[in-house]
Amino acid sequence: MTYLQAALTILGYADRTLTVGELTSIAVAQSLVRPRGRTPDRSMSSVLYRRMAADPDAPMLCENGRFWLRGRVLPDRGSTALRPAIRHFYRRGKQAHADGYRPGHARTAALPPPPFAIPAADLLRLPSPQPVANLHERAIARLDAALLQCRRRFPSTDEAAAPWSVEATYTHLVSPVLTKLGYRRVDQQPAATSRGRRARLLRAQDGTTILLETLRAGLALTDLQARPALARARPLGAAWVLLTNGGEIRLYAAKPALGAGHDSLAVRVLRIPLYRWTDDAERLDTARLLWLTSREAVSHGSLDAYLAARAVGAALLRAFDDPASGVVSALVAATLSSTSLQLPAEAIAHQARLAIRGARGRDGEPAPADVVAVTTAYEQTQPALPAALAIAS
Repeated sequence: MTYLQAALTILGYADRTLTVGELTSIAVAQSLVRPRGRTPDRSMSSVLYRRMAADPDAPMLCENGRFWLRGRVLPDRGSTALRPAIRHFYRRGKQAHADGYRPGHARTAALPPPPFAIPAADLLRLPSPQPVANLHERAIARLDAALLQCRRRFPSTDEAAAPWSVEATYTHLVSPVLTKLGYRRVDQQPAATSRGRRARLLRAQDGTTILLETLRAGLALTDLQARPALARARPLGAAWVLLTNGGEIRLYAAKPALGAGHDSLAVRVLRIPLYRWTDDAERLDTARLLWLTSREAVSHGSLDAYLAARAVGAALLRAFDDPASGVVSALVAATLSSTSLQLPAEAIAHQARLAIRGARGRDGEPAPADVVAVTTAYEQTQPALPAALAIAS
């Protein structure tokens, strides 16, 4: 068990609030954890307090240095506490030599017996893992805070960014963002590109490769600039192309299903203006979209899920623009059978567009607030989506 799992298991059986020292003593005595250092109580304290600082809905509560499981009824506050266990002591001087100990020799004291016994069968019931969506939201919150830090490096105007070179743009603007997205140096490999650009191959945990091409700051990005990058990405086996000038990121799908015969505008998946937000809500939407390009999100297939959601939304919008489409005909039949209302196809198509327009963008893309829901649904129910996107024609 980890220290967190051991603490939650102990608090699930405790009959009173416990301190860090008591939690550590019980965890060691019950063989829930195997400390590698001399200060397991410090490790336990660091794990618990960091969890509570990072997650306001942490499964444990703390008051006056004593912990209790969230959701359980607090016991009597007048109950006595166990004394902290002494782990090491040192014997020095003449008495130490007389007892056969060298000066400074450490001797381990025995741990006190636990105040209660946890059945062995119950030890196998580990605390339930944290919901995936909550983990995603915390990662998005960290990116939201990082955008404030990165914005200070970005030139305030296009005129101020004009003298920047490609190398300066990558070093001062792009590289810090990649670090915040979880891409380590070992995950970034140089790649050949044309003059005036700097290319890197970004590798995710599942082997997915992204071709990143950086242009100098102050140069406006267009979809036409992505065409040579898409042509270079396919021989390299890159599934995605990231084009950036330090202030804007454009993501394109380079999969075989979307490659030949498709214009670069048609395969553009995301357009993220990094520092063009005006309030906290816009910055949070930017962080949600930026999170989709993080190493962890790409490894979990979040980009595949977002691309599928956008494709379905675009297909629905096109179908609703045509009252004679098969989707509208099916809705007419379903409305008649469920409500006995004979509505014209034009009215049903109009109402269908209104029904999905609140949750979809103009091009069928999900709203930024729905990014976590889209990716979580993919992780739980659509494990074969990348293969389907790769073989579709």
